[in-house]
Amino acid sequence: MDVEGYEENVLGGMGELRPREIFIEIHPRLLARIGKGQISVQKLLSDMGYELKSQYMRGKELHCHYSFENGRSLNYKSRI
Repeated sequence: MDVEGYEENVLGGMGELRPREIFIEIHPRLLARIGKGQISVQKLLSDMGYELKSQYMRGKELHCHYSFENGRSLNYKSRI
């Protein structure tokens, strides 16, 4: 997912949909423009039941791979 700083909006719009895998490109600079940060995106994914599998920096972007863990309880309530 590469949505140029709108990660929380897209994730919030998923409702109950939970793909098994999410590959996300987080742009800390673009998130900062709207008063957000990479930690808020990562926490949202965790609250939705996703576990971080890997991450690496490529240039100024953080590339992350998340996997949905079916057995985890979901603490997520849509913010949108």
